[in-house]
Amino acid sequence: MNDLGKLKGDYGVDMSRILTNLAAKLVEKRKDIEAEPMLKRAVMILCSALGENDVETKAARGALGELYRRHGKANEGSRICMTFDVNCVSGLMTDALLG
Repeated sequence: MNDLGKLKGDYGVDMSRILTNLAAKLVEKRKDIEAEPMLKRAVMILCSALGENDVETKAARGALGELYRRHGKANEGSRICMTFDVNCVSGLMTDALLG
């Protein structure tokens, strides 16, 4: 995972909100291909910063899932969400061990 996926705290949450808002504007303009990586990154940041069960994380995952659903990629969305869950748990375990 790159550094952007590891952002934490207020900066990470702010960055994920910017990415999510920009992706929403791109989706409005039917630029889904450009929006997809922004939503993926936002989900990674939120999972790391707030946890997978946070409302904001779930909303970003829902937006990404909707994007995949519209393009007939529902299975890919499920697979990516599972990857994010593993990365989120790994990050939380690392944080707990490092203090």
